[in-house]
Amino acid sequence: MELIARRVRLAACGAALALCVSAAYAGDYVLDIDGKTIELDLEQPSKVELGNGKTVRLLLKQSREQTWRDGTLVFKHAPTFAPSRRELGHGIVQTLMATPAGAEILVQHYAHTDPETMVATIQKALTEDEVGSGWKLTEKATTRTLGDGSVLKGKIVHTTHATDVWDREIVAFGEGDGGYLVVSAASDIASEPDHAMIALFWKSLSLRGAVDQTIE
Repeated sequence: MELIARRVRLAACGAALALCVSAAYAGDYVLDIDGKTIELDLEQPSKVELGNGKTVRLLLKQSREQTWRDGTLVFKHAPTFAPSRRELGHGIVQTLMATPAGAEILVQHYAHTDPETMVATIQKALTEDEVGSGWKLTEKATTRTLGDGSVLKGKIVHTTHATDVWDREIVAFGEGDGGYLVVSAASDIASEPDHAMIALFWKSLSLRGAVDQTIE
């Protein structure tokens, strides 16, 4: 359990770096039209002459929402916040999405462990530094039902110190020998796009391999 907790903390610390790498490689796309290669950049218009002599204008855009799929895990996110996937060992696969301003989404898929037994362990991993520094912690039980019918159970955890605040939802869905543990977190400095990221995640989240295609 302690090994898993340490890996959670290390993975969370690497979130900002993952965001920077993702941003650095956005752009420089290549389009192939009937064997002719054209280099394109996002939101930069380009012109190309077709085989019949007609010149057409090309403009590459990103969709406002993108869909992340990994096995039965599916959710939507803005292109500015790219999820990252990491295998932690012991049958655990972690998906992490974070913002520089203080919002996080963490999903762990367990192959051999009931994730409901991990809620307290993950809570400790995420809050023990705060509690050790004198932060006040309050918690309450919660249940969340997804659009696919999955029912997640866990805690809402609130930590405060002076004017600093963290709100975290830690819930789990067990099925068979494994299942999913999901965490959403936002600090007091989280901005509107950060809260929108979390809201879109929960609205679109499916743990059964389907996502609502009508989400606006």
